Amino acid sequence: MTNLTYRSSSTPSIPGASSVKGSPLTNLEVDANFKALDTAKQDVLISGTTLKTVGGNSLLGSGDIAVVSNVDNTTLTNNTMKSYKEFVNTVTVTTSTANLDLSTGNVFDITLNPTTSCLFTFINPPSSGTLQSAMVILRQGGTGTKLASFTNAKWTDGNAPILSTAAGAIDVLQFFTVNAGAMYFGTFSMANVS
Repeated sequence: MTNLTYRSSSTPSIPGASSVKGSPLTNLEVDANFKALDTAKQDVLISGTTLKTVGGNSLLGSGDIAVVSNVDNTTLTNNTMKSYKEFVNTVTVTTSTANLDLSTGNVFDITLNPTTSCLFTFINPPSSGTLQSAMVILRQGGTGTKLASFTNAKWTDGNAPILSTAAGAIDVLQFFTVNAGAMYFGTFSMANVS
């Protein structure tokens, strides 16, 4: 409890004060008393109203209360999502190898411009037992004829799809892993989209 100064012959009841003594206060003493109450972060504010907290932080006292607008690594159970959006990683590939970082999002819009082909490797998958999916949009840049392959990809009947090679052609592939990226199950969702 906080000790407050009060100058009077009677003893008033002041919530949050462990002792009250004295005679009428000066303005400086009143300010000091309010500061003492604020610093002590009293639980009772007015007529039994309790102090609220946000994330365990008192609404009184010094400093700011952080409000987080994005939530990471949270498990949702039996929830219904009405609508959501996904970030699109836009990538232009000019080398024969490229990493697709799953920690930055699940959608990759890739323009192929290497000399001949590119080997893609998904990196930063979740731990085994957690599903991670990825959508890959492949666009043929320049004159086309570029090839793409994916590390640890497993395809239907063991056959990788034959991608479109015309200039400007677009193919869409879907992947998912459940074993920390040891295997990515792949499907050829859309071919030569126009």
